[in-house]
This record gives sequence, structure tokens and C-alpha cells, in this order.
Amino acid sequence: MKGIDQYLNDSDFITWVLNPNPDLNAYWEDYMVENPDEMANIDQARKIASKFSTEAHLLHREEKQELLAGIISEIDSHQGTSHRSFYLIGLKYAAILLGFISIGLYVTSRYNQNDSDFDVFVAQQVDFGKESKLVRMDGETIILKEDHSRLEYSDKGQLRIDKDQEGNVSVAPHQRTLNQLLVPYGKTAEVLLADGTKVYLNAGSRLAYPSVFTGDSREVFLTGEAYFEVTHDESQPFTVRIKDLLVKDLGTKFNVSAYDHDLRIETTLIEGKVAVQKTKSTVFTKDTELRPGQMYAYRKDTQEAELSEVAALDYILWVKGVMKFESEALGTVLNKLERYYNIKFRLGEQQYRGIRISGKLQLKEDVNEVVELVARTAAMRVEHTGGNRYTIYK
Repeated sequence: MKGIDQYLNDSDFITWVLNPNPDLNAYWEDYMVENPDEMANIDQARKIASKFSTEAHLLHREEKQELLAGIISEIDSHQGTSHRSFYLIGLKYAAILLGFISIGLYVTSRYNQNDSDFDVFVAQQVDFGKESKLVRMDGETIILKEDHSRLEYSDKGQLRIDKDQEGNVSVAPHQRTLNQLLVPYGKTAEVLLADGTKVYLNAGSRLAYPSVFTGDSREVFLTGEAYFEVTHDESQPFTVRIKDLLVKDLGTKFNVSAYDHDLRIETTLIEGKVAVQKTKSTVFTKDTELRPGQMYAYRKDTQEAELSEVAALDYILWVKGVMKFESEALGTVLNKLERYYNIKFRLGEQQYRGIRISGKLQLKEDVNEVVELVARTAAMRVEHTGGNRYTIYK
């Protein structure tokens, strides 16, 4: 069980309390469902953290003392220890939170730690909207209206966008440009990078990358899910940067699932070799190398990882519009369908999320038929309540 101080030391937790957003809400709601024993400490940590505002670092000394007294009073009302213990606990937690405020960890991601264009770019808050779009560093936005968008860069960084019936639109490269491809729920995309690497993006994903790779490395940033077919170059290694992990290509095809609100980050190797490194590792921590058919699964809540043998090809079936699941929780399957079709589910009872189901779905079929099949597989009923909303019940 985590202590209160561990939650107060977690920048994502502090951000959730002080500056919540839909992804963080979904993440912590799932976390609390999976960890009911943590509720007491989470509630206590939230009450302590909520005493701070985003402007707390601007308070005068007397105001900070008053704020600290409020924190100690809050702890005093919930714990049966001596007054001296209250004070020491309050000082400890206040110091933790003041530390966050002094360095701004609760409002900025770790990618804001230097002034590089890449770090600034990926730290920006974005609005996915209803259509896929390409956003450039200079603010230019190109709307991609297809359900499945295709982008292709030449080795010189020239961009061609497949507009199907409308013909191809060519866009000249910008110097020092970092592009961001945003793929909302209900859409997918693929992009051929300037080095020849192919990237397939699943619904609800975001990829940041340069028009042309320069220097001695190639680095992209991902949230969501993507399948990579990397053009190997030992002199210029390819790295996928995720919030908690770095996935380093060693000549390979691999899938990465790293949605903000999922508890797990999964890297599945199809062909070749990759090395995975925790971003919070030390110089003494070794990378974990994967063989084909292995998955590296990292839990955000415990910061622990496990390596397992899997049917790797099943994890890239989404590229072909297929979803296969084996004894998977109904809640997990519904989350994937919500992203793919941009729909919303409501369950009659939360415990239904844990029902295990197996099957294979052709995602290109009518969404109502797919939802009905999933409900029948779980021995449940479904009602289309209008628009993109469905209710599943016994």
C-alpha cells in the first residue's frame, strides 16, 4: 500500500488534484477501482494537496504559514496522534508540496526541463477535435478529413498528403519544424517519415516528429498507440519517447500502447530487437531487451514492469481493422471500442467491467453490430441510447 507522502510526491497526482483533465480523471478513476484499499490514503492526500493553489508560490510568508497551519489542522482532524506528530507530518507534506510548487512539477511535464523545441512542443496542451490534423511548430494547422489519413515525407522533408479523390497536396518543409499529428477517437492514420520509417497511429493518438531527422539520433514522441516499422541505421538510432519509457530500436517492427489514462504501457516486439528504458532509471539501471514475441508491460502506479511471451501479431491486428482478445476484461475491450469508434459506454454496474471475455471483432463492420456482439459475448444486453452512447446491462 502506498503512503500519503508517495501520492504527494507524484507529480501526476498533484496535477490531477489541482489541474484535472479528462485523461487524468479517467486514469485515477480506474486506479481507484483496481486499488480500493488505497482510497483512504488517496482521500487524505487529495485533501492536503487541495490546500494549495497554482499561485501558492506567490504567497507572502505570513500567508504560507497560514496555509501550513491549515494543512496541519486538516491532518489533525483525521489522524489520532499527538499534536507534535501532527506538526511534523504537516511540515513533511507541506515541504513536499512546496517543493512541487517551487519547480512547477504539477503544471508542466518533465519534457519542459530544457529549452529545446522538441521538449517545449510535446509539453503543449492540445485539443484533438473531431478530425485528424497536422499541427506545425509555427502554428500552421492542416485538417485531415479522411477516416484514415496518409502522410508521406520525402528524404528532403517534402510532405505529400493523400487526399483520395481530391488529389495530393504537397507542403514545403519548414526549417527546424517539429510536426504533431493528432488522431482523435474514431480515426486512424499512417505516416511515412523522411528516413523511411512507417508509423501507423490508432485512434486517440498523438505523434510528434521532425520533417527531417538531423544529428546523431532520431527521436519521436508518442501518446496513444502506434505500430512502427523502423528503417534501421546504427549511426542514427531511432527512439520512441513516452512519458515513462524510452523504446530504442535495434532494427525492428514493434507496437507501443501508451494512452494517458491507461494504467499500463505495453511494448510488443514483432520482429528484430528493441531495448526499453525507464525514464526514471539511474545510470546503474540496465535496459531491457526484447525478443520477437515478447511484451514489456509497465505499470504506471507501481512503476514496475514485467516481460512475457505473447501472440505478438494479435497486438497489431488493429492496423487491419481487427480486434482480438483472449480472457480480457470487458472494461478494457469497451475502452478500446470507445477510442476506435468515438462512442461512449455506460455500464449498469461497475463490477461488470471485470467480466472476462474472448473473441475477434471485424472493426470495419457496422458499429451497432460490433457492440451487440460484445454484449452477447459477455452474456449482457445493450441499448443504443442515442447519438454515440450505449448502455450495457444484465
